[in-house]
Amino acid sequence: MTLKIDTDFFGNSVDFDISMRELEIFLNETESFFAERIKTLKYEHEYYDDLDEKHLFYYWFPNLQRRNFVITLVTIIENETHSYCDILFNHKKVALKYSELRGTAIEKFLNYSEKLAGLEFDFADEIVDNLKSITELRNCIVHANGVIDGYRKKGEIINFSKSFGGITFNNGHIYLSKTFCKDAFNLVNSFFNEIFRCGYFQYEND
Repeated sequence: MTLKIDTDFFGNSVDFDISMRELEIFLNETESFFAERIKTLKYEHEYYDDLDEKHLFYYWFPNLQRRNFVITLVTIIENETHSYCDILFNHKKVALKYSELRGTAIEKFLNYSEKLAGLEFDFADEIVDNLKSITELRNCIVHANGVIDGYRKKGEIINFSKSFGGITFNNGHIYLSKTFCKDAFNLVNSFFNEIFRCGYFQYEND
């Protein structure tokens, strides 16, 4: 039996929702843990007695998990936009495969879905630019250990921190707030809500 395109979009959206729900739980649980640990500050260092506990739980550990949050969030974007374009390839007979395009995940997705498959999205202001900047933030975390000094797109990350908020810098290192993570999470949800809405609406009679 050949599945209809809206059935495949539904499956794609379910996979996305599951991934995002798991990521949301991760964020909430880790933030709750650090908030509670900050109140008690009774962590016993089994091996490293010289560690500064306050520094660990106020700065280092929370920032480490928030960076991991961003990495996972961008991975979800990459995987789910790729799956979305595979659906378009299978059902709309687009001449090229998604993997044949160049650019970031967002750039490839927009080129594929809009220019090749003919979809017309109605994104809120700056949502696409912000997603591209979140991807660049992830790249800096992965490839430069979150140090912007000397990073080739340092200016873009600094400008993004001013417009989006929740990003600070200390000695060239990127620090993220809990608010930034929640705002980035909501931004990605809004993006995918629109592309799934658009897919269902434009192909509802296929």
